[in-house]
Amino acid sequence: MLLIALWKLSRSDVVPDYKQSGIYCLTTPTKHKYIGRTFRKFETRFDEHKNEVKKFLKGKTLDVDNIKSSYSRFIIDQNMNFSETKFDILMKNNSKDIIDIIEKYYVSSNKDIYLLNIITSFPELNLYNEKINKILKITDEGNN
Repeated sequence: MLLIALWKLSRSDVVPDYKQSGIYCLTTPTKHKYIGRTFRKFETRFDEHKNEVKKFLKGKTLDVDNIKSSYSRFIIDQNMNFSETKFDILMKNNSKDIIDIIEKYYVSSNKDIYLLNIITSFPELNLYNEKINKILKITDEGNN
């Protein structure tokens, strides 16, 4: 009985994935992808993307160019249903330095023709490769 109580106590501090922060990928039904990062909860950032589309559809935002999220703009431009969006967590982390580097890595190394991100060069990639691989290895081990 004591072991069960201790196990339950130790499990109460586990934070669900959607309540953490890090790097995520949004995918449309047509397989277009957007890689983003957030320092808030994943669920909060997802809701922000969704709410931009809702505001536009309800006429609260009249100009699609005023929508900050390029993913939400794409959904509106293509007349897609946001509810069909797939949300994947690529990495959980709350360190600004790590998230910034790894997001750039994911975007710059992604060769997907359907990537919606504006691809900027990442000349420091070679300098960071060893650090990135170490971070991703640690993250993969921690996510399993």
